[in-house]
Amino acid sequence: MPSILSLTPDRIDANLDSLRVLGFSSEEVIGMAARRPSLLTANWGTKLRQDKWHFINTAVQLSPSAICAAPEVLETSLRNKLVPRWQFLCDLASKGALTHNPAYLLACSQHVNESDHQFARQFDKPDLDLVYDDTYKEACWQKYINQQ
Repeated sequence: MPSILSLTPDRIDANLDSLRVLGFSSEEVIGMAARRPSLLTANWGTKLRQDKWHFINTAVQLSPSAICAAPEVLETSLRNKLVPRWQFLCDLASKGALTHNPAYLLACSQHVNESDHQFARQFDKPDLDLVYDDTYKEACWQKYINQQ
């Protein structure tokens, strides 16, 4: 059974309100929920979700409209995808190896949904000593939590 079916209407309303509190308009919330109904099950009051929102909003600086275009970013793992991919894209940008803004690429639905293998195949730059692998991901996560 999909988890949304186990929620009460009051819980769904509270979860919708929590998205509005984050700065999304009612229309944006409805649009995201239509594309990703599982967002209705997310309680944005938890520490993990607040940490994720802080990262998306502060470090990456994604606008609400960019998030609405790719709401899957809100459901993506902070540790396993968002932080390491953001750092990798920033490292590429600092070496002049990107033609797009890292925030745009991170929020791009195509890249959010890619496996690590697909992401690495597209962005690895061994000639610049930048290889996206488990060692790189773990180093990024450790750096991130040490800065918190």
